[in-house]
Amino acid sequence: MVDVSEKASITYQCNQCNKKRKVFVPSSVKVTVDSRGLCELVDVHQCRDSNLTANILFIDSFHAVRSQVHVGSDNRTIEKTEELFSIPTPEKIDMTTKEIPLVEHFKAKYIRELEINDGLRQLKYAVKLIRTRKFEQVRASSQLGFVEINSILTDEIVRENASDWYQVLANILESVAQFDDNILPYILVFLDERIFNYPTEKEISELEILIRSPISLPHTNQRAMDIFKEQKKDLFKNLDPSEYTDYSNILTNCINNVTDSILDIYEQMKMHIDLDFFLSAMLKLSQNALISIEKLEFFTISDS
Repeated sequence: MVDVSEKASITYQCNQCNKKRKVFVPSSVKVTVDSRGLCELVDVHQCRDSNLTANILFIDSFHAVRSQVHVGSDNRTIEKTEELFSIPTPEKIDMTTKEIPLVEHFKAKYIRELEINDGLRQLKYAVKLIRTRKFEQVRASSQLGFVEINSILTDEIVRENASDWYQVLANILESVAQFDDNILPYILVFLDERIFNYPTEKEISELEILIRSPISLPHTNQRAMDIFKEQKKDLFKNLDPSEYTDYSNILTNCINNVTDSILDIYEQMKMHIDLDFFLSAMLKLSQNALISIEKLEFFTISDS
């Protein structure tokens, strides 16, 4: 595998809607090419006639898009253009199944089985624990139908709330340009603690930070740290002294950061800070412009 992880931008023109789309690759993101000399990224965007659609992009080690595959919600290839290599057209095949490993913080309070079918990446993720006698089965599908979730939960669950959570999860997974499945054990922990209740906007934002954490680079500077020290009690009310210290430590790890993703920073701190608090702090620090987060995320630079 060849590493193409240095910070770069990737630009292409959608062959369906003619929009020019661009993504900046954070320096912390490890994008690698395979034996063909290519890597794949996914771009979900408002396409022709304002329809939400997905393009699978084949990118070389020079960050050039060598081919794009426009796919519909029935998971069939529609069209491939701009081919500079002999790149085989993706076909619908049996999915490879990966088991979701468990971390010690996962209590399996509500979630007993979870299966995520990702049609864009042709992967299936699954975890199966001991099923209770009485249980609820919940299913959800993403906006374009590429990501399907099936789950077995304990019967104490509020079915509608669980369904809403899985709908949110499916939509975020479908929209990410690159999905790192190392984050799945933490997604299990996050959902198992919250799936009983209806998802709030704050929690949805935290889940999005979590899912994108391997492909997001957080950075700040000393000026932001000084502002935090001077204004922390006004900006972040109701924190105790140890929590202010945790916020300060997060900022310290992000000062002039060019190498560590959000997930990397959490891994460095997880012995002293729990996941929920870390995500909440990262969200609040970002909302207060004390941390900037670079994301591997496409945006439109021209409509034609």
